[in-house]
Amino acid sequence: MRHDALLINVARGGIVNEAALAEALKQSWIAGAATDVLAVEPGVIGSPLLPKSGEPIPNLTISPHIAWFAQETISTLQRLLKEGVDGWAAGNPVNVHVHQGEVLN
Repeated sequence: MRHDALLINVARGGIVNEAALAEALKQSWIAGAATDVLAVEPGVIGSPLLPKSGEPIPNLTISPHIAWFAQETISTLQRLLKEGVDGWAAGNPVNVHVHQGEVLN
């Protein structure tokens, strides 16, 4: 692709190789990307486009996909929220991110 190319995926997650896209954006091989779908929905920290390191992928926009409103997804989000609050209250926070050497909860 050209260096000024923009990749936009609003079709289906998994169509785009997310690891290759993340690398292309980090290396400035393409100008940018936008997606509202990921290979795993809802998106999880650790996927190539949502890295564990907390370092955002440059020139990437991710917007919520309408599939997130399915009842199963809402139930999963409620469970994850409860697990997060319970973990924090017990002194074991989950999904802790590090930004510039500081731990962010």
